[in-house]
Amino acid sequence: MTAIFNLSGTLSPAVRTELFWDVFALTDRDLKLSEHDEWSRATLHPLSRFRLNFGVGELRRCAIRTACRLAAEEQHVVAIEPTLYELLQSADEREIFIATQSLMSIDQPLRPYVDPSQLASHRVPQARLAAVWLWAAEPAPSNYLGHKLAGDPSVLVRRAVAAHIHAFADKNPELYTQLRERLMADQSASVRLAAEFPEF
Repeated sequence: MTAIFNLSGTLSPAVRTELFWDVFALTDRDLKLSEHDEWSRATLHPLSRFRLNFGVGELRRCAIRTACRLAAEEQHVVAIEPTLYELLQSADEREIFIATQSLMSIDQPLRPYVDPSQLASHRVPQARLAAVWLWAAEPAPSNYLGHKLAGDPSVLVRRAVAAHIHAFADKNPELYTQLRERLMADQSASVRLAAEFPEF
């Protein structure tokens, strides 16, 4: 599955379509597990005397990312979209991470719209990081949201903002200047460097 994900960018739309439905079938939450996986999952109960985690559920998570990467038609996105929204509302940080990574794996023209302002208030930093990517990709990035993300408690989020602001220096020079000055004074050296040098 990992190999398909890594090679998907080199595959033709026809091959991606052929592979998509087989991979998508593995994203079913009710997918039957092997006896070994069922036993391993049983040990993960909070009251279990011992726990053995052999990656139960990893196949589904990997299949979701790979299906998104393979999506080459609108019907592919329509099929996987409910799963992404379900994961974004999960209490499991791993599932939120997979959802945001999968969302950004979908080719830009086909990517379903997710309001970056909703992700910007998410408790998980990875979701807020995705908000930066979505915010920067918008035709007219919101000034308010830009400042909110630039003041995020996570250095990863602030560094992402610093790295993205250079891309719209021409289309919104006022916001670019404001955010750059703010991030140049950030407590993190990596954020300051990203704000100062576009290639950092």
